[in-house]
Order: sequence, then structure tokens, then C-alpha cells
Amino acid sequence: MTSYKQTMAETLEFMYLMREYKLAERELTDAEKKKREEIAQDMDDADFKDRYGDRWKEVKMAVATKAAKGEKMEGFDLYEAEADYTIVAIKNNKVVDQQHSIAKSEFKVAIKLFKKNNPGAKI
Repeated sequence: MTSYKQTMAETLEFMYLMREYKLAERELTDAEKKKREEIAQDMDDADFKDRYGDRWKEVKMAVATKAAKGEKMEGFDLYEAEADYTIVAIKNNKVVDQQHSIAKSEFKVAIKLFKKNNPGAKI
């Protein structure tokens, strides 16, 4: 089984290589640029900072760009990102609880419940 850190390290290395070799990628249309900004604003900055450290903005914008283009990116369910969410509680580097398919309208309440039910866990 591949660890999360190993997978993300490989992904970030690939992204660096793509930028380094300047692979040709089509430009975003004006509508896609607007959609990318909306998607990026809806994403949680703290989550990206925790996961990706100093390069969190690059990763966040890459995910938002792929979503705006309607493309899939491994590890991110872009098509369902607007419709529902997943919450994961991690304690001592182990997943102790998780909930999938949470509606955006119920997300804040679910986070509070997770924090109450999983004290000391990182949500």
C-alpha cells in the first residue's frame, strides 16, 4: 500500500517537472478562469496548508484549474467537490473516523459533530 505522503511527494515532483519542462497545456477561457476562482474560493485554505506546506497555493490552484476545465485529477473527486464533502478525523497518524457524501449545507454542523466525537483528532 502506498502511503499518502509518498503519493503526494510523487504528485508534487510530477507537477514540478511539468512546470520545469513547460509542457504545453491549453489556455483557460475567460469563463473557465472565473469558474477556477470560484472553485478556489470554496476550497479550505487551512486544509491545503496542513497537507502541502509552503506549496499549498500551487496545489490548490492546480486542483481548481483542473476542476474548471472539467478534467479529473487523481486523489480529488472534482465532479462531486461542489455537491458533497468528505470529513476525516486523524489521530496519531491514523484515520479514526470518516464520513462521506456530506452536503455543503450540512458541512459546518458535521465538522462540529466530528470535533465533539473525536477529541484531540485533526479534522
